[in-house]
Amino acid sequence: MYSTPRHQLHCPRYTTSRLPVVGFCPQIMISVAPSRLSLAALPYEIRLEVFRNLPGDIYQQRPILANIASTCRALSDPALDLLWHTMIDIEHLLILIPRVQIDRRSYGPYTTYHINGPIQPSAWRRFDSYAKRIRVLEYARPSYVLFILFADLGQYRPGPLLPNLRQLSWDDVTQSRHQITELGHILLSFPTHSLREVTVAATYVEQDDTAHRGLLKMADLAQRDFLPRLASNAPMVRCLTLSGYMPNLLLETLPEFSSLTDLTMSDLDGVLIDGKTFRALSCLAALSTLSVDLRGVAAEALLGWTGFPSLQSFTLDGTSVDIAAAVISTISSTLFNNVCIKGSPRATVEESRHLFTRLRNFKHTLATVSLTFDELTSPSNRRYPLTDIIESLLDLHRMLHLQIISHQPNAVLVTDDCMDKMAVAWPGIKTLDLLFGYSQPGITVRGLTAFAQKCPSLCDLCLDAIDFLHRVDLGTVPLSKSCLRSISFRRWLDEAHIDENENVLESFKIAQAIDRLYPDLSMSYFSGPAMIENFIRGLQAARCDERRRLRADTVESDEMAEVAARVTSIRVVFGD
Repeated sequence: MYSTPRHQLHCPRYTTSRLPVVGFCPQIMISVAPSRLSLAALPYEIRLEVFRNLPGDIYQQRPILANIASTCRALSDPALDLLWHTMIDIEHLLILIPRVQIDRRSYGPYTTYHINGPIQPSAWRRFDSYAKRIRVLEYARPSYVLFILFADLGQYRPGPLLPNLRQLSWDDVTQSRHQITELGHILLSFPTHSLREVTVAATYVEQDDTAHRGLLKMADLAQRDFLPRLASNAPMVRCLTLSGYMPNLLLETLPEFSSLTDLTMSDLDGVLIDGKTFRALSCLAALSTLSVDLRGVAAEALLGWTGFPSLQSFTLDGTSVDIAAAVISTISSTLFNNVCIKGSPRATVEESRHLFTRLRNFKHTLATVSLTFDELTSPSNRRYPLTDIIESLLDLHRMLHLQIISHQPNAVLVTDDCMDKMAVAWPGIKTLDLLFGYSQPGITVRGLTAFAQKCPSLCDLCLDAIDFLHRVDLGTVPLSKSCLRSISFRRWLDEAHIDENENVLESFKIAQAIDRLYPDLSMSYFSGPAMIENFIRGLQAARCDERRRLRADTVESDEMAEVAARVTSIRVVFGD
């Protein structure tokens, strides 16, 4: 046993001043008697596993680990490895870099980290003893923190800053002219061979100062080297997520990540993938999840080839419907089960039909379809039943989640017949969101009832409108055992045709119908008039009270039966 001086052991955000005495912590007794096996004598892996399973949450465990690390040499390594495994505030690590100076300006909100002199190689020893233990870095840089030191680290630190890092998540909110030119230098400090997951988000907060906006033209040139260095120094990266203002990224480097399984790029402020790079990405054998913006790809570049042999999930952002249909045709994977097309501009009914026909090629695997249009139109303003447009999707026997949304009133009408066809085609569906901006009621209570009976696994339902204006015959609404937790309708009642008293009665009937169809509906996710919501809550409370009474009666009858079973004889005595 030994005790390390407190000033030599660096445990960020933890204090050990009021912790248990040396050699003891709750649930762990460190024994040094030669006749007994001590925890310190066990292999490193076992000691590490013991510390991982300490009682309490992470905030209760860390002070215990800090105390162990400062009191026992044999246990300090596994304890420090757990303490430093995940770093959520890199500033605690940067203060260990020799010659680092922190300036907190009294006249402004900024805190600046910079190097005030040359760093000798031997001076990195203390920093390295902690940096090598970090496996996960999840840092969201505040807008008032400036890291000028990263631009100078390259001349003093030839290797990666965190050599054993596996997961990097860096969220940069930029509103300072200095921060705009810092992100690239920061990112160049982390690529290492052990890295597996990288998430970088850069948000530029515009200010009224024209000088700040002018800095957008002074793009961070160090960003240009980030992806090439990541590809060469971290070839085993599997998950890569990029978003925000990073105008100098060289996306042509992406096909060099041969181990990539998940690639997500969104809102890169005009940085787009071209057709050549997209085709090169299709050759990545391990790629299973892809989310990109293909506005920089022409339809001609997608003809005559196939790829993506392992793709399972595909998200297209801001892509036209004809480009999306061409992209779907390039997928050769037999595991493809999820497609999401969002932010598509105006499309016609025929274009959407063509897209759904392409999706039919994956009828044995596709389970999730999500499409968002700015507007879906038809010639002569004709309105088509939904199932006439998505007829090809009715062959997707494994459909679990369907979402089709148009932000403008359009050419689609959802009717009882549509709901019935979808229920027959997808009896196991769990999520159904159909919003087309159409205010006229199309689905009636009869259609909703039939759908609830045929799709008992439905959990989330969101529709434009439902026809509750017709008198609701509760005798035709059966009690069901549904899994529905969330229900939403944009339009409930036409108050122009119903007076106040009649509105209350109809609202109560609507509440009764919904309560019978979906008895376990969670009111936390209910979207509708407050009157109907209150009626449903009352009906659910009454049903709970009834169940409580039934349980109480059952218990009482069981007790009486038990007493009767104990009676062995009854003697009746009559008087004279």
